[in-house]
Amino acid sequence: MSASQQGRRNRNAGHTFERDLATFLSVSLDLDVVTTRSLSGGTAIGADLATVLERDQAGRPTASIPTVHGWSVECKASTGPHKVTQWMRQARSQADSRLYVVVAKRPHRPVQDACVYLTGEALWWWLTADSWPDRSVRMLDLVTWVDLLHLPVLDLGGDAA
Repeated sequence: MSASQQGRRNRNAGHTFERDLATFLSVSLDLDVVTTRSLSGGTAIGADLATVLERDQAGRPTASIPTVHGWSVECKASTGPHKVTQWMRQARSQADSRLYVVVAKRPHRPVQDACVYLTGEALWWWLTADSWPDRSVRMLDLVTWVDLLHLPVLDLGGDAA
C-alpha cells in the first residue's frame, strides 16, 4: 500500500470515528452533536465536534457551538501507540480557552471503548470550580466521562449546581 493510500485510509478512519462518536454522544447526552466537518462542508476548523442548537425546516443546522457539554472535543482514531502529548497540544490550541479532551480509539474497537484524555487541572476545575496546578494528563474511559457529564456538579458558567 502506498503512503498516499495509507494516508487516505487513516483520514477515512478518523472521519468515520468522528461521525460515530457524534452519534454516540448525541444518544448518550440527549444533545444534537455533529462533526464540525458536516457543518463546514468537509473542512474541520477548531474542535472536531459541535452541538447544534437550532435547525431549519430542512434539517440543516443554523446555529451551533463548537463544544459538547462545554468541552472542546478532539477525536483520534489511532492505528499505533497513542500520541497523547501531541494530541493534547493540538486540542489545547483548538479549544479557544475552553475545557478540552482528546477522545481516542483503537482500530476494530467499538466507540464506547474509546479513551478520554484530559489534564488533571481540567478535571479538578470541572469537579470543584477551583484551580489546581496539575497539568499532567489523566485518562478516563468514554462511558465514565459521559456518566460524569450527567452529574449536576458544575454548570457551564462555572457556578456550583
